[in-house]
Amino acid sequence: MILEHRPNVSTGCASSVRIGKRTEAQILPVDHGEMRDFIAIARVLRPQGRKGEVLAEMLTDFPSRFVGLQRAFLEVSGGNPQALTVEHAWLHKGRVVLKFEGIASISEAETLRGRHVLVPEEEKVSLPAHQLPGGC
Repeated sequence: MILEHRPNVSTGCASSVRIGKRTEAQILPVDHGEMRDFIAIARVLRPQGRKGEVLAEMLTDFPSRFVGLQRAFLEVSGGNPQALTVEHAWLHKGRVVLKFEGIASISEAETLRGRHVLVPEEEKVSLPAHQLPGGC
């Protein structure tokens, strides 16, 4: 399910974006005692630097969402997402570099490779009314 959309320039209507064979954002159900949904906003590619930073592919059309990001969740295979404090986030050559609290070395950052960076669904970016799908 796509939660963040890019407006279609030719029609002015919102549409999902396909990158390869996947769509840009996905919803991941998680059980935290109550059902809570998350959206993937990035995927960790590899360590970046020597102090635990990671380079991530953005899965959103709203790079500004990383500015001031203070908390995110990391996908855990077969388990609940892991909450982490974001110490720093900055854009770099079309990607985002993230520094999470408690991740302080290249080897620790390496353990995050391939994991999705998630935010709660209620924190998704809302489209302006003139860009909402419907009638397109």
